[in-house]
Amino acid sequence: MARSVVVGMDGSVRCARAADWAAREAALHGLPLRLVHVASHDAHPVTSRGRSRLLSGIDQLTAEADVLTGSAVPRLLRLGATAELIVLGMRGEGGYAGLRVGSVALGLASACACPVVLVPSGPTAARRSRPDKVTLAIDARRPAEPAVGFALDAAHRRAARVHALHVWTPPQCAVRAFPFGFPEKELATWEAREVQLLADALRPWRQKHGHVPVLEDVFLARTPAAALIRASADAEMIVVGRRGQRALGDTASALLSEAHCPVVIVPSAP
Repeated sequence: MARSVVVGMDGSVRCARAADWAAREAALHGLPLRLVHVASHDAHPVTSRGRSRLLSGIDQLTAEADVLTGSAVPRLLRLGATAELIVLGMRGEGGYAGLRVGSVALGLASACACPVVLVPSGPTAARRSRPDKVTLAIDARRPAEPAVGFALDAAHRRAARVHALHVWTPPQCAVRAFPFGFPEKELATWEAREVQLLADALRPWRQKHGHVPVLEDVFLARTPAAALIRASADAEMIVVGRRGQRALGDTASALLSEAHCPVVIVPSAP
């Protein structure tokens, strides 16, 4: 089966932004767009309406619409085995007031075989983003290579730059030794080490993708999530790696709950 960009739709207003994002992404990749509604009953009118709306104003885009029956997470996970990526709203029409990330979004982000893009809606999504910046959350000590590759490819397709953000924390022994602040000399030494680690991690990628501008950024924080949430406020997207098929870690879960821009979860080998 030909690869496609899949977007999950349930007829809610929250899914509209995800559908628009997926349509633009399909056009960038030159791939067909597949609108999918999973329900426990037969046909749902969102597919035909959504298809017509998405196709209007988008040139050279092939789209198809499907209604599948069953449970949403297993059916979408099955599609992820052959899809280029799956796009969803952070939450659908279900859930309760105040819920930021729905169960379907979490289920896909935690276990899907292909990249999953979760698109926020509402006041959070209304913040300005920079169309020239793709933020990559990278652990310089153990970079997730599929996530790095995804970010570089996404930036290339958009003629954008990559903001490679490595969030680091001081050694635990130093936190205990200096509970009221760190001496400037030690702090400078630690930061220089992190800068070098990030440069070393990105060097082979720079050599392979020299046409993509990369801004290397190291940021000191006690918790990585806060720094990533702040970075999401002025990025077109933020790309995060996921190791293996397991539950998301605390950092990724916190980012999804507060992100200001679409979050791309890219799976890696265990």
